[in-house]
Amino acid sequence: MRLFLIMGHADLSSKLQRVLLQHQVRLKPVPFSSSRDSHETLKVYDDSRLQFIQEMLDQEDEPEDSSQEAQQVLSGLLDELTAIVSSYPSSSCSSDQDELQAPTSPASNPVLARSDGADLEGLLVACAEAVAANDSAQAYELVEELTSFAYSGESSLHRAVLYFTNALVARLRGYGAQMYRIMSKEVSIRQTLAVQMNLPVLRATEFFANQTILEACRGQRNLKLHIVDYGIFYGCQWPSLIEALSQRDEGPPKKMMITGIELTSIAEASMRQTGEGLIAYAKSCGVPLEFQPVVSNTWEKAEPRYHLSSDEFLVINCKLRMRHLREDGYILMESPRKIFFKNIARLKPALFVQCVVTTDLSSPFFIHRFREAWRDIHIRMEQIEETMQVIDPPKLEYLNRLMEKTVMNMVACEGADRIERLSSYKTWNYLATRAGFEKLPISNQALQMVKLVWTSHKKFTYGIDEKWLLLGWKDVTLTAMSAWQPMCSTFPFIKEKN
Repeated sequence: MRLFLIMGHADLSSKLQRVLLQHQVRLKPVPFSSSRDSHETLKVYDDSRLQFIQEMLDQEDEPEDSSQEAQQVLSGLLDELTAIVSSYPSSSCSSDQDELQAPTSPASNPVLARSDGADLEGLLVACAEAVAANDSAQAYELVEELTSFAYSGESSLHRAVLYFTNALVARLRGYGAQMYRIMSKEVSIRQTLAVQMNLPVLRATEFFANQTILEACRGQRNLKLHIVDYGIFYGCQWPSLIEALSQRDEGPPKKMMITGIELTSIAEASMRQTGEGLIAYAKSCGVPLEFQPVVSNTWEKAEPRYHLSSDEFLVINCKLRMRHLREDGYILMESPRKIFFKNIARLKPALFVQCVVTTDLSSPFFIHRFREAWRDIHIRMEQIEETMQVIDPPKLEYLNRLMEKTVMNMVACEGADRIERLSSYKTWNYLATRAGFEKLPISNQALQMVKLVWTSHKKFTYGIDEKWLLLGWKDVTLTAMSAWQPMCSTFPFIKEKN
């Protein structure tokens, strides 16, 4: 079912959509089909990481069959929709019957006939400007053109256009936050864990962080290691590091603690499952591990409650989750980002590793954010399509649903409902420096580990800018990684070894 509104049926469509949203039914995107013909499966696998993810998948219970309940809900929904439609004269529907025919072929429109994304961006921005001006007539006219293109093919570009068009309609109608909540319920933990085994960007950032931590610990006997992980999720990053630590020449850590910090969207029960899994894995490697879960509404309010001792080697790890930090504070309150970095600096870690999604959505102006969001998302979707076609279609379809949810939040949500607040790596560089941190050089070993993953496709690119390791697709930077320590670090040997 299409989300865009045809002007002749705006009132009817509005009522139908309202009922669908009340029943938490989202509107179906363009169908997706996958081909398996081009790229080989990535050959570099971290066995310990994959084993841990598989164990977590085995523990995750499948949802119980609720077909009877679903049938009752759909029956009630159908009754409501039938009542609404039957209240409209049949003539009003037949008079505009021509408008309900298949969309105009994009070849008849010189703008839509091009598929290089340049003209599409202009059309999308024009639609966004109409939405921002609350010009419904102009917005819906452009929506119809954009949807014609979106339904004319099944490539990543077609899907990206549809996602942004749907989000613009949701913003205009004022139900962006509600649509985002509905979409969020479709993102299951089981699917997320399964997909994590294949995403190059997750593997690259994990390899960088773990290799950096491992090298920082080199030479330390009787190591007491404490890792504070902001955004631990199910802890899939840590088994490979635990195994590597157990095989050090200096021997395994004398004691190890992981403080896993997550937002309240991850149930505390899931955090306990994460801890139990990591402790069991560490025990199998001969590493004594403690796990402390911390659940918070926001990153800046979350702080670790426990420390091993004054001589612990403290590592702060932030992987791709700082994008949820608000850049603006409430009235008379400091920016949450500044509070976050102050809290980290107060802990005086020996090492601070940050991996960030880098694009600039921090502007207070909607049109600027929209343009940047389009340039970022459609490139990411192209990268996913071209590098992950070897994955079975359900996983790839799930990734596209995840991107659709992200677009809905970026475009259709404002204020506290806008969760996706991506910024350039230069912004994170400024905040870390201001908080009293200095960057460490990127080690050659960490670079080589990342290259094992990030050279698997000819369009993957990488580079180094002021000690940031940048990963991109066709020269568009997507992710950035760096390692830091306090300017007055009590562990100066980290500098010396690089």
